[in-house]
Amino acid sequence: MKTTEPINRTSSLVSACAMGAAGVVIFGVLPLLLGAVADHFQLNEDQAGSVASAYFAGYFIATLTSMLWIRRLNWRLVALLGLLMMAGGLFFAALGTSYFLVLAGMVVTGVGGGVTYALSAGMVSDMNDPDRKFAIKLIPEQIVPTILLVLLPAYVIAVWGLQGLLFALALVVVGLALFILWIPAKGKDHAAVGTSGGKASPQVFVALAALLFYFGGIAGVWAFLERIAKEGDMDPALVGNLLAVALVSTIIGPVLAAVLGDRIGRILPQVIGTVIVLLTFLLLASGITPLKYGIAMALMPGAWYFVIAYQMGVIADADISGRYAALMASALALGAIFGAELVGMIASSSGYATAYIFAGGTAVIGVAASCWVVHCLKKQGPESVEDVESRQLAV
Repeated sequence: MKTTEPINRTSSLVSACAMGAAGVVIFGVLPLLLGAVADHFQLNEDQAGSVASAYFAGYFIATLTSMLWIRRLNWRLVALLGLLMMAGGLFFAALGTSYFLVLAGMVVTGVGGGVTYALSAGMVSDMNDPDRKFAIKLIPEQIVPTILLVLLPAYVIAVWGLQGLLFALALVVVGLALFILWIPAKGKDHAAVGTSGGKASPQVFVALAALLFYFGGIAGVWAFLERIAKEGDMDPALVGNLLAVALVSTIIGPVLAAVLGDRIGRILPQVIGTVIVLLTFLLLASGITPLKYGIAMALMPGAWYFVIAYQMGVIADADISGRYAALMASALALGAIFGAELVGMIASSSGYATAYIFAGGTAVIGVAASCWVVHCLKKQGPESVEDVESRQLAV
């Protein structure tokens, strides 16, 4: 029977996708942003990594509090405040004349980005068939940064530099604010469908930690892909185009996850995707050439996001209260904070080959933990499965 529940309308999914795109747009263009900041202020990798960490510190603060407001505040108001903080922070950073003012602006931008992404995650967690909806949500989250990676290097950064880049990103955020009108005022009433209020199963926190570890190390490598390309003396325009290829790859990964669903379970897809990521790290560690870099950009991001789509679905199913799935945004933020900072430190002191080992290790830990949660959910038996299904399908 077709549901008329607001959260399950197509318009709600579209608006969730728009908020998700706003929440990830800075991360999507992070290689360009860190490169522009590093060139503008003459920074090393460690200092450039601090710009990413500043953004994700604000992001983490906002998302960590999401379980307190996600069921209490009007979602349209939350979206408006989040987008205003993003745009304001970017404008402030663009007007800043020092590295430290850019850091401050990125913290504010991060708070806004965290609010919008946590809202997006909470919305999709309330929808029917969350595995497939999370995969769908990831698609526009990659399309918007892909377009920007193609356009920004030649038409913005080359002409106006760092300031032009920050202003352009602020305008993108303002444009995504048009979708606020489609956001429902609130989500599903979990108390009415028999969930356990504020209680949470231990598995949901293990699943969140799995996402944190998996995302963290690889996100750290992603942040420095523009700097990594310089080891091979690659043309900046070619690097921008190959980074756009990388984001096209991140579109293909979630599309494949949405089509495949759970036909081969949730463990095998995560293992396959992680093996591909590790192989691309080996390829990059063997020396940077345009061919190797292009192959890595075509494979690594798609495999990475293919796994993340399944990990988000696992978190949604493990969350019996409906309050903790929004914390996946916190897991992503905290992972990005330690990932960018540690990869930058490791690359500065020991080189990128050692950084790839670190990123690969965290990915393996994350996948192992997520697969354990999948195993636990299977062992809970038919009664628990019915409870989960009633939470997802009840009107």
